[in-house]
Amino acid sequence: MNAVIFDFDGVLTTQTLDIAVKELGKILGKPIDKERIALLEGTPIEGIISEYIGKPIDDPEVIEIDRKKLEMFRKDRKTIKLQEKPIELVKKLNKKGIKLAIASGSRKENLNEILGKTKNMFKIILTSEDFNKNKPDPEPYLTAAKKLGVTPSECIVIENAPRGIESAKAAGMTCIAITTTLKATHLKKADIIVNDYDQLEKTIFELIEAKK
Repeated sequence: MNAVIFDFDGVLTTQTLDIAVKELGKILGKPIDKERIALLEGTPIEGIISEYIGKPIDDPEVIEIDRKKLEMFRKDRKTIKLQEKPIELVKKLNKKGIKLAIASGSRKENLNEILGKTKNMFKIILTSEDFNKNKPDPEPYLTAAKKLGVTPSECIVIENAPRGIESAKAAGMTCIAITTTLKATHLKKADIIVNDYDQLEKTIFELIEAKK
C-alpha cells in the first residue's frame, strides 16, 4: 500500500456532526435525528438538507436552509479542533513516505480553515467542489488516487459512514471504517472495522507491511 486517503468529518475531526445537528435544529426549529444525519455523511451539506427535509436540491427552501447553515458554520468552525491521534498518525505516515490525501464532501473554505497549517501534511486535498459526482459515487476516491499518481489497489481509505465506504469500495480500494459516529452495524461493507484510533493505526501499518 502506497497511499492513505482520509475522509474528513468524523475521521480527522469528530465535532462537525454535533455542530451540524445543532445548527439544523436551530434553523428548522425542531430536534434533529443525529443518526440519520450521520448516515448521510459524505454527501455535500445541501444534499443532506435535501434528503432530510424531502425536497429537491434546487428547492428554494433547501437553498435558504443551506445559506443559513453556512453562515452559522462560518462562526462555529472556529471552535473545531482536529483529533490529536489521527494527526499523529498522519505525521508517522508522512515519515514513512506514504502518500496522503483527503477526499471530503465538505466545502473547501471550511476544510482550509479547520486544517490550517496541517493541510501541508497532505499531498492532495479534495472537497465537494472538485467532483462532478460525490459519495457514494467512486469519483472522489478515484480522483484522489489519480492525483496522487497511484492505482486504486494501492490505496487505503479511512471512512466513518456508509456512503463513503460505498464510494471507496466502488473505486476498488481497501476501506477501513472507524466507529466514531456510527455503530459497526452501519459500517459492514468496509473491509475492516476499528473502534478507536489506536486500532486504526495498528491496522494501517499492518496492511502497509503486508503489501511490501
